[in-house]
Amino acid sequence: MTGGFAAWNGLSSTAPPDQGIFLIEGNETPDELYALAYGLEQGNHRFYATLSGRSTDQGAQSLFRMLAELEERHMDRLWELYAKRYEGRVERSVFETTVVANILENATPLDELIEESSEFFRDKVESIEFSMALETDALDLYLKIAQRVPEGEARELFLSLAEEERRHLELLRVLYRQQTP
Repeated sequence: MTGGFAAWNGLSSTAPPDQGIFLIEGNETPDELYALAYGLEQGNHRFYATLSGRSTDQGAQSLFRMLAELEERHMDRLWELYAKRYEGRVERSVFETTVVANILENATPLDELIEESSEFFRDKVESIEFSMALETDALDLYLKIAQRVPEGEARELFLSLAEEERRHLELLRVLYRQQTP
């Protein structure tokens, strides 16, 4: 497992094998896991939206805006799945009060990463490289969590999220190849 589960087309997480896994103990309820996943996606959305607003490179702005929208779609999907469990008898605002917020898959507090990252995004290539690392860490963490939770709905949720992160990586890979010779 060293180097992560998610070796993907030449990419692998550089995170330690247990990075981010502190977020779960393995005995969480499906509701707690939905809240965790929603919070992680919410953090990524906020991170990418902030970077889009701060970037001076139009290409990077566009990339971050697109990534923020993809993360927002993940949040919407998670909410829909959660609401379906309760046949629509729960308010999204109530669900959001249970969310683990302000942390990213790489275990960095969101506000800290936003503060430290502003100088690193001078151009689109740098932005794509960083985004690929963050998405690789997300894929890796979701696969780790899927292995730690019981069979069933929760495991399928995290495997599905991992697959979506894999698609984000493919999109970023294409963008990266367009920017580099």
